[in-house]
Amino acid sequence: MTRPAALAALLLLAACGPAVDVVELRPRQATLEAAGATVRLVATPRDHGGGALDLPVRWTSYAPGVATVDAAGLVTAVKTGEAMVTADVGGVAAEARIRVSIPVRAALAPAALELVGVPGQGELSLKVEDEGGAAVPARPAAWRSSDETVAKVAAGRVTAVGPGQATVTATSAGLTASARITVRLPDFARIAVRPARLALAVGRSARLEAEAVDGAGRPVAGVPLAFASAEPRVASVSPDGTVTALRAGRARVLVAAAGKSAVVPVTVRR
Repeated sequence: MTRPAALAALLLLAACGPAVDVVELRPRQATLEAAGATVRLVATPRDHGGGALDLPVRWTSYAPGVATVDAAGLVTAVKTGEAMVTADVGGVAAEARIRVSIPVRAALAPAALELVGVPGQGELSLKVEDEGGAAVPARPAAWRSSDETVAKVAAGRVTAVGPGQATVTATSAGLTASARITVRLPDFARIAVRPARLALAVGRSARLEAEAVDGAGRPVAGVPLAFASAEPRVASVSPDGTVTALRAGRARVLVAAAGKSAVVPVTVRR
């Protein structure tokens, strides 16, 4: 090649600029979970030696109805679906897969839960779907019980507190789902109390042992018992059944659950 021809070739190469070997794109995939949510894509053109090139990038979304992209690589969610976004530098391109999943429906499973006995427990599962009916990945939810004297809830685990009905709700991604909770006590025949009567000196205490039993006298679990004194100035009783003598006289301690009761006579002497 003559000297003028070689010089012309060098000038032509310089005019063409550096050759792009590959476009490095990050991230290569992303999921957006709300209309208007964004993710920024970063494209880096590199030459054959791996060096970064400072060249303009042309961005294109092939499903702008799902996700748009601006001249700086900012992708914005529009509606549920998938979009391919490309970064092109001088005919060399890289692509990123963008999934848009916008939650529109939420439900609790099961929709109704019955718990027998206290503290019975059960599990509720929150399911959130997008516009296409696909499950949305799990995200934090706020749980609430309408009546915590009936049932309490934490992260979907429901614990029975007392007989009755309550509604448990879970709120996530701006959506709320609910389930009806019914708590009932197991069937039992009567309340057995030991001792059957008490005699105490003023200032002394004794604990009553009480339980729900079936017709054969066998204990029935899951029945909370309530203690009360009919004459609290003579003898008091704590929630665990401890009776304390306060002044000389006679008193009655009642033990009750689910409409059934037992009475323990208490004699207090000086």
